[in-house]
Amino acid sequence: MDIGKYRQELRVLFDDERELIETFLVIRGLVKGGIYKTKLKCGKKGCKCERGELHEVWMHYRSEGGKAKTRTIRKEEVQEYERYTRNYQRYRQSRAELIKLHKKQIRLIDLIEEGLRKENSGIEKKLFKKKR
Repeated sequence: MDIGKYRQELRVLFDDERELIETFLVIRGLVKGGIYKTKLKCGKKGCKCERGELHEVWMHYRSEGGKAKTRTIRKEEVQEYERYTRNYQRYRQSRAELIKLHKKQIRLIDLIEEGLRKENSGIEKKLFKKKR
């Protein structure tokens, strides 16, 4: 058990954490879900879509309470939705990475503690020796 190696790995993980935290500090604006382009019929009598010339529309999708929700978005909103949904996906990905990173950090901290306790086991015995 090499405590020095564990400490070195822990330092690297803390540096990685600092970089990851930047994501949460710089992102502005989040919209859950994503967007896609599709073709739909509008249902109006005499419209070109009755003849098969479907309307191109942009849709925003998301999950709410375990149910899929969609709504159309205007063409002028597409870039904004793209940016904010991309931000949301990046934010969630960074969050998941941070959780994994914390688990690794805790594992290393536990290994360091275990190593230190073994190194100092003689001291513990001396400190907690029963007095007669």
